[in-house]
Amino acid sequence: MYHRIMGSLNEGTFFMTGPFTFNFLLEYIGKLGKNNTYIIMDPSLKRIRKLKKYLSSRDFTFVFVVGKPENIPIKRETVDFYIDDYSTVNCLFTYNSFSTDKISPLLKKRAEIVGIFTSYKRAPKSIQNFKKDHPDFSPEKMTFAGLKHSWGQENIKVTEAKNVGETTPGEKHFPHNAPGEVIEVCGYHAIKT
Repeated sequence: MYHRIMGSLNEGTFFMTGPFTFNFLLEYIGKLGKNNTYIIMDPSLKRIRKLKKYLSSRDFTFVFVVGKPENIPIKRETVDFYIDDYSTVNCLFTYNSFSTDKISPLLKKRAEIVGIFTSYKRAPKSIQNFKKDHPDFSPEKMTFAGLKHSWGQENIKVTEAKNVGETTPGEKHFPHNAPGEVIEVCGYHAIKT
């Protein structure tokens, strides 16, 4: 993801990260540049406070927003880059929607999306574990084709997607993952047309 962003970076770029995610930003913000504005949204005040604490020593321009994707007070067509660091996946688990219809209006024409998506095709028990905790969750939506279609409904075209790895069968990095199941990880790039 980082290399895709660096190839398109301009002075004064507006980045936005989706809800529930920040790992990418914490890792790469120092390389992305100080002359950018970073819009960080999350429904959890606790997570936003924690992230503000982590980032407070850095001399960057941040806009921290607490709220759900449909309540983000950002002007339409402001964002140059949307970093989907599992945010669409987490929105699907939490809101039963990828929230692309809420994110898209905030993106400028020709804005880029770089993201990571987890596929549970080979993990049916894990996906059912999510269903137990989130009764409204629709496991059949949890496909990259579903995400691609959802972005497409918003005039956003996925231009590249590739498998970037998978979890090991014994790995249990998230309590819902069933032992022995493999979760595939896909990286993707998209552009708003």
